[in-house]
Amino acid sequence: MKIVFLAFPLGKLGGIKTAQKYLEIGFRQLGVYYENYFISLNKKKLPELDKSWGWKVLGFEKKEWLDNYFRVVNKFDLVIWTVACPHELKNYHDTEWKKLFDIKPKQLAIIHDPYYEKYYRWYSEIPSKYNIRIVCPAQHMLDGIKRLEAMKKIIPNAFCICEHNKGLFNNVKENIVVDANNWKLARRKEELIKVADKIKGKIISFGDQTQLPFYLAKKEKNFNLVIHKGWSSREEILKTLEKAKVSTDLIGGVDTIMDYTILEAISKGAVPLTLVPFGKPHNKFFKGVVSSKYTLAKDINNILKNFEKFNDLRINNLNNLDVLKPAKIAEEYLKYSEEKYEVTRSKGVLF
Repeated sequence: MKIVFLAFPLGKLGGIKTAQKYLEIGFRQLGVYYENYFISLNKKKLPELDKSWGWKVLGFEKKEWLDNYFRVVNKFDLVIWTVACPHELKNYHDTEWKKLFDIKPKQLAIIHDPYYEKYYRWYSEIPSKYNIRIVCPAQHMLDGIKRLEAMKKIIPNAFCICEHNKGLFNNVKENIVVDANNWKLARRKEELIKVADKIKGKIISFGDQTQLPFYLAKKEKNFNLVIHKGWSSREEILKTLEKAKVSTDLIGGVDTIMDYTILEAISKGAVPLTLVPFGKPHNKFFKGVVSSKYTLAKDINNILKNFEKFNDLRINNLNNLDVLKPAKIAEEYLKYSEEKYEVTRSKGVLF
């Protein structure tokens, strides 16, 4: 079995690149050979490596580039589209990229977010035309592609606890609340700032401070009551989570949630607090506190004050991280690639 990962351009790639890294670890643990290629939309020149991914580059806008693409990709047994299609940007309307799916290997594509209807509708006819099996890491992503005709399945993102120490870290815990999400409107980080004056603990926020939501948040009266760390290394975020009792993930516009912000908090013994419940299949394994913008400060203070009462929840979460071991998730991908292709008429087959 030889696999090739392909990715179209996308903006901020934190969670997707993390998911990709763990999935690659899984295939290496299984002894599966793979290569990675970035698909360039450039019409004039192809770089040898893409800066955002560090992957070798393939193109399609010139005949010789397209011919080379087919020569490279058709030697593999399975294609996994890490980014399934180009983002529908206002300055990019070319549809020549659709030729790239007319290939010999079996194909899987990962839908990493719930915004298919907004940004990726021009992908709609591709999966059923080329028998592309769709993978969604969580229920809210599957819900976002209800109208996409394809074979669909939830396979959670892998999470490799061997990369950093997991534990409860009771001996270093402080009254610290962390929001490690990036500054995006959907992440609603301002909700934490609004109640910062009511929270009986230190609040630390991470995220790219060049983003518009950060500048909008500066208008909040409590803005300076939060420690803003900016775009930081994963190591710094994890060390901070070791001391934190609460990790918030206040995403809006979805019915359920599960992401690496939550999993990393769990691995460091913090209690995850969200505004929506954990989605399938993660709700089988992990527990958190579901709050609202009206009770946010009260719920956070309750965790800080009564932290020992959440020990069973924290221990359960920590133990269940094993269900996301990379080799286990990679094996699910391989099994799925061998299933008979059938368009999913229900909400998908759950992991």
